[in-house]
Amino acid sequence: MSCQEVALTQAICRVVMTATDGIDGPPLWIAHVDLVDPDRGEIRPIVQSDGGRLTFSARSEGLVLSTALAFLEERFGGFSEAPHACVDWQRFVRGQPYVLDGRVVEAM
Repeated sequence: MSCQEVALTQAICRVVMTATDGIDGPPLWIAHVDLVDPDRGEIRPIVQSDGGRLTFSARSEGLVLSTALAFLEERFGGFSEAPHACVDWQRFVRGQPYVLDGRVVEAM
């Protein structure tokens, strides 16, 4: 598992990536994305309008990260700093899900 955090013009987000066992080939990488709310000390999972967790998948860690970052940049604006490893600079609790506004994102 690895985690990257990115500050965008409208949000701070985390991308948490995990490799699954590849049955007949390389592992499949899965990425989940969260909003970071430092004012409330919360990490909020991003979900689709149907309630399902926003998830990206790819055959490499780099590809799943770039796919998730491209979506986040489109949704929350340009980067205000470069992505970096997640650092818990304060204690966070799990907050309420952040629901995307009505459009379903196809799994990639």
